Amino acid sequence: MKLRGMRLDAIKHYSFAFLRDFVRYTRQYVNSNWFLVGEYWREDSEFLARYLEYMGYEISLFDV
Repeated sequence: MKLRGMRLDAIKHYSFAFLRDFVRYTRQYVNSNWFLVGEYWREDSEFLARYLEYMGYEISLFDV
């Protein structure tokens, strides 16, 4: 199966550092072009913007 990305659920429960390292590892050793998206429930767009910055803009977010 040829994958083009990954969805990560409930990422607000992951440590920030773990997820940043996981994303970096995935980009370096799996596929640098994968689309990575995480589900993050939070009604605070400023927080989410800072989160994306911390992640180096290497992941996208969505809320339900």
